[in-house]
Amino acid sequence: MTLRRDFMKMAGSASALSLLYPHLSLAQSRRPMVYACTGGSTGKMEQDIFVDPAAKALNMDIRLDGTMSPAKVEAMVKANAVEWDVVSYTGGFMHAGAEKGLLMPVDRSIVDQTVLEPALRSDYGTNISSGAIVIAWNTKKYGPNAGPQSWAEFWDIKRFPGSRAMYKSSDYLCESALRAAGLRFDEIYPLTDEKLKIVFGKLRELKPHVSLWYTQGAVPAQALATGQIDLALTTTGRIMIVKGEGAPVAWTMKDGFINVFSLTVPKGTPYAKEAMQLMSYAIGEAAQTKLLSSGSYGPVRASVISKATPEQRKYLSFAPENRSAMLLINYQELAKVGIKYAKEWTNFFAG
Repeated sequence: MTLRRDFMKMAGSASALSLLYPHLSLAQSRRPMVYACTGGSTGKMEQDIFVDPAAKALNMDIRLDGTMSPAKVEAMVKANAVEWDVVSYTGGFMHAGAEKGLLMPVDRSIVDQTVLEPALRSDYGTNISSGAIVIAWNTKKYGPNAGPQSWAEFWDIKRFPGSRAMYKSSDYLCESALRAAGLRFDEIYPLTDEKLKIVFGKLRELKPHVSLWYTQGAVPAQALATGQIDLALTTTGRIMIVKGEGAPVAWTMKDGFINVFSLTVPKGTPYAKEAMQLMSYAIGEAAQTKLLSSGSYGPVRASVISKATPEQRKYLSFAPENRSAMLLINYQELAKVGIKYAKEWTNFFAG
């Protein structure tokens, strides 16, 4: 009888909760909705522009978790113990996660991706903000306007002697090496076996001059700021932060790579519908417009980019004048290369 009374009590509580909050199911009521990201300055930006405003607009409790890792998403989904309901990460995870069957397809009755250009649409997530992978340098070493203006010049040790920092991953190294080898933007993809031979050849050529192989995005900007290194492959988001703090750094958008950040929804979340609503909010006019003044990341919605001031346009990847001199990264290609050549990349970094 005690068990029956306890069950009826719980059932009554759940019924009352559903009457008070009809948008929540019993499973959803057990915890708040969680937005996972990489934390740091990026997490602060996403909290201010996406998470808090969406929580208010949707009348929901949405918490931010800044410990996002693709491996943890995979473990959660496979264990049927999903703790993250919407995930923010670089566009590569959207493709890799879909390949592994970890993500829910986009509900197009909720998320209208037609506001984005075709190259930014996806069946398993949506791109929400943009940045760039660029060449940056310490101005005490080269001067404010005297750094490399292309990846060919970044590879030119005689003209630009000094220590370099590169990303310890196949991401971005393929594109920079192929550009250094003289390939045009329209020749970079697909990343064929023949092109990968060129990539590894160019990287071996530069490797003796790379003193820092990093895995965390904040590392190269800080290393440039302190003079630990002279040149770096880095992101505009990170380099703009240290520049704003007075660091002696500069960069060029020329020959840069446009990177995008996406929202995805792990399979098994009890907040599938609400996650799609948040996704829709993130590409809405209001949120995208706020990105214009974020100081480090830009919008992906063309109607918003057209509103940017001349000063803001200098740092927006999708501003036409910048985009014409940059390459939009194909994360689907990078995901394939990372898997197919996993052993070769491991050996290259270890050797």
